[in-house]
Amino acid sequence: MAKSSVSIFAAISVVLLLLVYTSGSMHDYIAYSRQWQSILTGADPWDATYDAVGRIPENAYGPVHALLAELAPLHPLLPKFAMAALTLGVVWIPFGLNATTRDRRQAASKLLWLYVLSPVVVVTVFVFGINDALVGVLFLVTCLLRVRRAYGWTGVMLGLAALLKFYPILFTPFFAVSRSGTVKLRTMFAAAATFASGMGLAWLKWGDSIFTPFLFGDERGPKQLSILKFLNTFEDKLSIEIYVDYLLSVNSLAVVSAAAVVSVWGWLTRQGWEITGLFGILVIFMTYKVGHVQFYVSWIALYSWILAVSRDERAVSVARAFAPLAAFLALYQISYIVSYLQTGAYFLGPFVWFRVYGSVVLWVVTLWCLRRASSHLGRTVGPRVSISI
Repeated sequence: MAKSSVSIFAAISVVLLLLVYTSGSMHDYIAYSRQWQSILTGADPWDATYDAVGRIPENAYGPVHALLAELAPLHPLLPKFAMAALTLGVVWIPFGLNATTRDRRQAASKLLWLYVLSPVVVVTVFVFGINDALVGVLFLVTCLLRVRRAYGWTGVMLGLAALLKFYPILFTPFFAVSRSGTVKLRTMFAAAATFASGMGLAWLKWGDSIFTPFLFGDERGPKQLSILKFLNTFEDKLSIEIYVDYLLSVNSLAVVSAAAVVSVWGWLTRQGWEITGLFGILVIFMTYKVGHVQFYVSWIALYSWILAVSRDERAVSVARAFAPLAAFLALYQISYIVSYLQTGAYFLGPFVWFRVYGSVVLWVVTLWCLRRASSHLGRTVGPRVSISI
């Protein structure tokens, strides 16, 4: 970076790190702290019956989340500071590109403004300290590795991210497709091997309880930005309870199926990994019943990467078409934290409208963006699609 840019970055970093400290332990980080405290006393991370230091909250995360407990003894907020510091560090990722110094600096500056300072990221990472922060960091490293055609390491990064929050394993096929019409099996094998190895080691230490998050996730009710939450709220008035219950019961299958459909579409139509990922990740989160806004950190990461780094003009045009969606997510996150500051609760009182109707607005905005993006999609002409190692 130029000296002036470094100074601006340093000033922004100081402000954001102060925000980490002043916001302290809140939201999901309170549950994280109790989980880590229990783990340090020798508890099974997924044993909700453990009560030596207070009952462990339901742990919906993977073994990498449990490893963060090792930082907690030094200071309760150290894991949060670590996630914040790594998020700030993503602005240096473009310097790993095979590009001119000027292009690298521009890409770094764009990542700072588009990703690090996105309201969704600022609140999720620097205020709440939610572990989707690490998913975002690993995801941007994955993008760099994919650009450098390090297909195996691309899969490794996705596998590591999945060992934290599980859902990134569904992103793997998106990164395996290419504009040439080839599917890189190496990426999928590496992701699967990394994930299986991590889960295997965790199983050797803690046993079958490592599978508890899968059961917990399947049993969770619909949340906030899921359209199923809206339908669930009005199921009695609309007499659709039986249909909503069915949709909730098959939600996991629907999410996996949606990811598979987008993967095949991206492969057969040669959209390339950036466009396929942008569509695929969005479809996964739109389909998933637990509609938390922090999940969209990884979508914002890819959206920001394309606008900041990509040399694929088609992908850039498609990403620009999704600007209204990025703006809505930012507004939603700002409203979420403002509602807490004013009422002491999230989306209650005068802000309950966002909780009830937010998913409807999200769908309307998303469909509008998809229509905008469709005019920029194309199909690359080339030899028959193929699969390679």
